[in-house]
Amino acid sequence: MTLHVQDLKARVKEARPEEEAELLEEAARALAEHRLESADSDTEYQLLWLLLPLARHTGKLPRFKAELDRALQLAGGRTDQLLALASLRAELETQEGRYAAAEQTLRSSLQLASDVEDDRKGALLVKLGRVMVHQERYDQAAELFAEVLPVVENGGHAPLAAACRFHLGNIALRQGRHAAARTHHGQALAVRKGIGEPRALCASLCALGAVSLAAGNYPQALTWFEKAETEARHADEMSDLAYALYGLGRTCSRLGDFTGAAPRLRSSLDIRKRIGDKEGQAISLLAVAENTLRLGQPRKALEEAKEAAFHLSLLSPSGTVGDAERLLGDILVAQRKQNEARRHLQVALDRHAKHGDPTAMAFDRAALLHLHLDWPVREEMEPLIDEVVEYLDGHPYPDLGERLDFEVWNALEKLHQKGVHGGRVAERDKYLERAFKAVMRKTGYLDASHRHRFLFQVPENDAILRAAGEKGLGDPGMGSVAAV
Repeated sequence: MTLHVQDLKARVKEARPEEEAELLEEAARALAEHRLESADSDTEYQLLWLLLPLARHTGKLPRFKAELDRALQLAGGRTDQLLALASLRAELETQEGRYAAAEQTLRSSLQLASDVEDDRKGALLVKLGRVMVHQERYDQAAELFAEVLPVVENGGHAPLAAACRFHLGNIALRQGRHAAARTHHGQALAVRKGIGEPRALCASLCALGAVSLAAGNYPQALTWFEKAETEARHADEMSDLAYALYGLGRTCSRLGDFTGAAPRLRSSLDIRKRIGDKEGQAISLLAVAENTLRLGQPRKALEEAKEAAFHLSLLSPSGTVGDAERLLGDILVAQRKQNEARRHLQVALDRHAKHGDPTAMAFDRAALLHLHLDWPVREEMEPLIDEVVEYLDGHPYPDLGERLDFEVWNALEKLHQKGVHGGRVAERDKYLERAFKAVMRKTGYLDASHRHRFLFQVPENDAILRAAGEKGLGDPGMGSVAAV
């Protein structure tokens, strides 16, 4: 068996990515045979030490949870390996949505890491910051990454420095700071290209795609996500391929290509299921459900959204549960079930308020405003209008901000038709004008075929365009309805 282990170790060291799945199965068989034939724990540990990294690389770590626990038992005084195994456990706990457990694992590991090298300690701190991001503790995570960055940069630990910039970019994107996000991710990408880390490179390409998507530059987003897909397939990195396909699907949906979005989103979902990424699976299913609604299948969308909401409710609490509740509300609106929709939208607002997400809260309130269009009640609508406008005036203009502006205008227009005058009602058209301007800005990135689909296949854009046409909006600086 010792010779077999040495041979396997040599082959793993030289293995190409496409060979790792087969080597994983061979290592698993060797481990099972060894346990039947011998009680030698040193050989068992060597086999576990080969098997677990292969399981991680191939996205099959959840299958070997018991082996990870056993390796931790056998690690003994091997501090460096013990820390690496604990890091794997935290990664698995994160995949399972058990963020508090992952944080505890990492903090316990950091207590053991006082005498280890800075790169090992830095890697643990970066993972701790990632867990904080999953817990939506963005300010704490940003502070941690900002503290770690100069230490690892000055120590010459380029991969860790790139990881810090990558996560700082994601936090900036979450906060609507697109320029800062683009800078951080661009710097991370440059470093990762230089050091040749395929998985990290894919992640940076996807991140730049997400920045372009949020900024409304959909062709650029497609380019980044397509590059990420190519790299992920070449490196056989399933988790990165899932995210690239998810990004491509979302971008197609924004462009109004709901048919083209469907297979990409479903492929992303299938991969998330195979690799055991429970949070990613629920988020992908939510995107599938939203696209199904866009395809005119509200009953099927409702089933998918309910399943996604159920899975999200089993994970550590997050604002994504609120996203699921809002989608359920949107689907029920499409089914003309206003009372049920209102309940879900109120739950969404409460969830997002609990997690301190003002952007999500603005979209929840806009959805509640939309419910009032059939039965406008001034006393109920005006507080919602005020809160959405206060958000728009006090924050960077958000991704899909035109939809907020349009719902505000729509509500004010209804109040005007009911005989309400003065105040915001008197200046209502400025919200429609800003919505129209935001939509037309995005068409500047599109060729003729994409532009037509974007304007007329996306219902919200079509509604904004028609309303703007009726009001005679448009000028040479922002485009005009006549021009399209």
